[in-house]
Amino acid sequence: MADGYLNFSCQTPTAIVLERFSGVSNPTVWVYQAECYFNFYGLSKDMWLSLPYLYFDGEALAWFNWLYRNKKFYDWKHFTDKLFYHYRRPTVTEFGLPPVTDLLLQMDAHLSRMHRHLDNIQNSLSACSQKFYDAQARPDLTASLADKCDIDRSLNRKLFLLWTRTTPTLQRIYRSLIPC
Repeated sequence: MADGYLNFSCQTPTAIVLERFSGVSNPTVWVYQAECYFNFYGLSKDMWLSLPYLYFDGEALAWFNWLYRNKKFYDWKHFTDKLFYHYRRPTVTEFGLPPVTDLLLQMDAHLSRMHRHLDNIQNSLSACSQKFYDAQARPDLTASLADKCDIDRSLNRKLFLLWTRTTPTLQRIYRSLIPC
């Protein structure tokens, strides 16, 4: 630093390396890196279309050769559009799954059914707790042990049915949201 000014003249520019594209990685990232690379080295846009040949491997190179040989693109923008389309990530509907809005509607309907079941159980619990409270408050209404056991068995049966009915549906909805 001389006289308060930085001197960059002796520094060499950092080399920019363009990674090879084989079709496995994200094409958007590769195109962005390629455009930065081409601009950094001052390559004209006319040259850009011939350069992917040097930076493609495997299936991507075979695909590019076919496009180039059959004149399937005419400029960089057209080529990148085809690249993005060919190597796009599959969407949920391409996996054979319903659109997310349909899944959300199904989940909403299922949760409404679960809510109704839980309301029924809550009503049963309220009735049971009222019977127990009445039985303890008034000795003349003391329920027999068998009645209490029947109430417990009925409640357990309702909880078990609720669990067995809702769990597979929730698992199925969850599995359908996650592509394999």
